[in-house]
Amino acid sequence: MNSSPHGPLVTTDFLVLRCVPTGYGATVVTGLSPDQGQLAFVIREGNAARRNMPPFDLFRLMRVGYFPEDKELQQCHEAECLQTFSGITADYMRYQAACWLARLALLNTVPALPHSGFFTAMCVALRRLAEEPEVPVDAVSVGVCMAFLYEGGWLEGYAESSQTFRQCEVLLNMAMGGPVPALTSENWQELLSWALALWAQAECRLP
Repeated sequence: MNSSPHGPLVTTDFLVLRCVPTGYGATVVTGLSPDQGQLAFVIREGNAARRNMPPFDLFRLMRVGYFPEDKELQQCHEAECLQTFSGITADYMRYQAACWLARLALLNTVPALPHSGFFTAMCVALRRLAEEPEVPVDAVSVGVCMAFLYEGGWLEGYAESSQTFRQCEVLLNMAMGGPVPALTSENWQELLSWALALWAQAECRLP
C-alpha cells in the first residue's frame, strides 16, 4: 500500500468545479468528492506531466489519489479522467447554469463532510446540461437543490403531507438520474422558486 508520513493514499472521485491559475505553472483546482467533501489541489504543470496526469479542466470528472495533509491545498499524486462534460460550452445559457451550480456547491460544502447524493446529483446535472438539450435548465437546477436539501435533512417535514412528499420523491428520483417530468417551463420556474425558498429557510448560501 502506498503511504506517506501523513497516512495511506486516499483515492476518490473528484468533480472539478473551479480552476484558478496562480502563476509559476500552478493551478488551484477546487471541487467535490462524494466521500471527502470539498477538496482543493494545487496542480503544478511539471509534476503533472511527470506523472502523466490528464488536465484538470473545468466540469471534468476525475479519479484522484492523494496523501491527506493538514492544510487547505492538497498535492495530487495520481489522477485519471473518468468523464468530461465539454458539451456544456456549446450553449452559453447552459454554461451559465453549470457555473451557477458550481458556485452553489462550493458555497455550501466543506472538507471532510461526505455528500454522496449531492455529488451524484451534480454529475447528473452536468451530464444533462452537456448532452440533453431537451431537459430544461430550471429542471436541472431544481434537482440539484432538492438533492442537497434532502441529504441535509431539510425535507423531513414534508413526510407529513403525502402530496408534497410524492412531489419530492419524483424530483429526487430525477436528480439521481431518473426521468424528467414532462412539465411546462412555467411549472419548472415555479418549482425552482419553491426549491430556492426552501434553500433560504435552511439558511443555505446562494451565489
